[in-house]
Amino acid sequence: MTPSPNPFQRPTVPKNGLELLKWAIFEPVVFIKFYKNLSTIQTFTWLVRACFWIILSVTVLLFPFLEGTMVMAVNIYLVFFVTGRTIVSLTIPKNVLYELLSSIFSLVFFPGVFIVFFEIMAGDSDGSTFLMIIYAVTFFALIGSSIWLIFLAIFTLPFYLYHLLKIFFSIDFYHNPYIYDGFILLPLPTVKTRLSRLAYQQPETALAFVDFLLEYRPLQRKLAMHILHAATAGQWAQAYPPLNADKLSPPNVAKEIKRFIPSGDWTQQLARLRQQLISSQTQSNIGVRKTEFESFLTRLTEFRELTLREPPLWHGYYLDAINHWLTVAKEELDKLATEAQTRESISSNLYRPGEALSRDSANVFFGREDLRDDLARKILTSQSMPLFLIQGQRRVGKTSLLNFLPQLLGPRFKIIYQDCQDDRVSGVIPWLQDLRRRLLIELHLPQDPWQPPQDWLAAWGELREYLATISVDKDCKLILAFDEYEKLHRFFKKDVEAAEDLLGALRSFSQHQNQIVFLFVGAHLFSELEKPNWSRYFVQVERLKVDYLKKPEALRLITEPVQLIYPPDIPEQMFELTQGHPALLQKLCKEMVDIANKDLHRQMTAQDLETAINITLDRENLAIGVFWTEFCEDPLCKATVKQILAGQTPTDQYQLLRLEEHGYIIQQGDVWKMRVPLFERWLERYKEAFR
Repeated sequence: MTPSPNPFQRPTVPKNGLELLKWAIFEPVVFIKFYKNLSTIQTFTWLVRACFWIILSVTVLLFPFLEGTMVMAVNIYLVFFVTGRTIVSLTIPKNVLYELLSSIFSLVFFPGVFIVFFEIMAGDSDGSTFLMIIYAVTFFALIGSSIWLIFLAIFTLPFYLYHLLKIFFSIDFYHNPYIYDGFILLPLPTVKTRLSRLAYQQPETALAFVDFLLEYRPLQRKLAMHILHAATAGQWAQAYPPLNADKLSPPNVAKEIKRFIPSGDWTQQLARLRQQLISSQTQSNIGVRKTEFESFLTRLTEFRELTLREPPLWHGYYLDAINHWLTVAKEELDKLATEAQTRESISSNLYRPGEALSRDSANVFFGREDLRDDLARKILTSQSMPLFLIQGQRRVGKTSLLNFLPQLLGPRFKIIYQDCQDDRVSGVIPWLQDLRRRLLIELHLPQDPWQPPQDWLAAWGELREYLATISVDKDCKLILAFDEYEKLHRFFKKDVEAAEDLLGALRSFSQHQNQIVFLFVGAHLFSELEKPNWSRYFVQVERLKVDYLKKPEALRLITEPVQLIYPPDIPEQMFELTQGHPALLQKLCKEMVDIANKDLHRQMTAQDLETAINITLDRENLAIGVFWTEFCEDPLCKATVKQILAGQTPTDQYQLLRLEEHGYIIQQGDVWKMRVPLFERWLERYKEAFR
């Protein structure tokens, strides 16, 4: 949708010469923008069009002032030089006094009525005085011109007085002095307060007015920031529906007006508050939603206290909005508490299918002790550091294992984790830079702006020297873990020769020290990566295969984290269907908990399991879909799988061995079949749905 134009937008071309003159006086920003875009001919043309109005305005303003200057000069001469009187004399004749008053009034209020009036009273209406001192006019005209320049500097004073009168009447965003005049130098009493109060009530209009002030009224930038804060608070207060997280956004304060910029703590706390609200509102479990909302309410209370510590120049605008949110939030929490009492969940759903488990998900992380022991033993007993490859199918828990390695290995090891799919890893040099950055963070060392050479080998050389320096006298071994390492191969393929030199240097470094371990994590074997050929350089690699969960671990995952009652045969069926595949088993368990909470029963049945299976066998099931679309990307691989599903003997031995090596198929007698029954059921349904 095209955004609606700002209702306060100014035209870019004047209608006529009079409007151009108005721009020059009241719209300097618009005038300058227009003038800068004019050619020499256009400038002359517009000057001609405006000439009449310029002459008229100069005549009206300048001529009376100069006339008044001359009158005052003449009369001062008469008073102090002709009559010989002094300014403190009390015996100045009436006619002389009237002459002097006439000149003063003519200077300030323009001649005309006052001049005629006082000249008549002075008995000198024929103007003979001027003839006597005509030669003095030139000198005093120069003085008058100087005074006129000062007057030009404060010529807006009459307009300011006019604006002062106008503000006693009602004002709004469309009718206020700043709409009509871009050259108001002095503050107008009550206007800031009134417009800020109106901004809280009409935030959308106020924000458009703020844009207008920032673009066309540079003298009113501080006023714009007051209105901006008030409008932002108004958006919070008028959020619809109530507690709308999308409305919890910070004000976009101009960077140069630092006094109005919220602190980093304030904006970060606001972002966390918004995220906490979203987390609460997206929970399907009423108990979890209530718990999350309680956390939101606590954060909101803390945010109010934090707001009070922000500059008093603007923090007051937000207090009413925050208090309103607190009131609405407490009412919402009461509703959730009532709903939770009438619909209490059977069990919290702790399962996380399709995402890497972190340390706060320890209650659903089981097994992998064998990998831990194998890795620790090989590292601690090796004279030179072997390279390790943690390899396994996608979605079987490789990244989860990495997240738990610090806990599994203990303080003797320091894990430096790097996700090679991170957008900061956009090439070989950025990969090395990001690795160094993560090293500094994990080792609590000060960051430094390392700018490596663009040559891959030279950049690695600098990083190698740095690694050698920081690893000295360490009481623990450093493990550099490269998750999704295949991303690096894509970079290496762009310059195979340089990549081969770099791989050789990595191998040499690994073989000649025993403090730093390279740990590559991915779905591919080194022998499957060519140009460059990884297996040629890393012949000493130690492969640690991450496979499915063993049956005891799988049964624990099904029964221990939740408070459901399973008949003995259902956990067995769940294991048989998944063969301990972590992502599939987590998905199946999650659906069982959702069914229990939805139907409010703790005793699970075979029908519940069948329902969970149907939900799990969705076309978008990533654990299986990634096998079919990525691993079987080669049509020959797909053809081999189809032969296995049809009970035929596969004809492509390479694809058969590859499927077996990666653990997707098993042989029973002379027949090959899919290792995981759920894989087979999904493929029977969707194998033709992907091209």
